[in-house]
Amino acid sequence: MSEPTTNTGPVGSEPLIGMNNGQVEAFAVTTGRRQSIPKHWLDHPVLGKQFTLTDPAEKPSDPTEKPSTSWNNDRITDYAAAHDIDLGDATTKAEMLTAIDAHNPA
Repeated sequence: MSEPTTNTGPVGSEPLIGMNNGQVEAFAVTTGRRQSIPKHWLDHPVLGKQFTLTDPAEKPSDPTEKPSTSWNNDRITDYAAAHDIDLGDATTKAEMLTAIDAHNPA
């Protein structure tokens, strides 16, 4: 039986962490603590609510700023609510952005 393998750097070095492995820097919503998480967590229906790409300590962004794929689902939902946009059955980031674009064509 073979032993488990680890993604490592040069022979004898420590495992590589944060080396373009699908990780993003995010902030825990409850604590504001910055940490590296798997990018797909941001779109997860439970885990996505626990993190944001926006530092909670920063001032709110420009209210005229349009949602983008860099926003997490909560931020997109908040934008839609603030602008009276019905997201309908949209649950994914792509679906929400499509609904917002349909409401506000560029």
